[in-house]
Amino acid sequence: MNDAIDARSVALAGFGLDSLIELGASSVVAWELIEVPGGCRGLAAERGGVAQNPD
Repeated sequence: MNDAIDARSVALAGFGLDSLIELGASSVVAWELIEVPGGCRGLAAERGGVAQNPD
């Protein structure tokens, strides 16, 4: 962000801010998947997306 301020580039500052938002959003998704028993499969089955293997 300092580089964007030094260069007085609104586009570079916007790109940096967007990257921070994306990082935060992906962290929330990862956190949610970790908390669900069974990981992705458990979450999908919980929401009716896919059937779990009977193994």
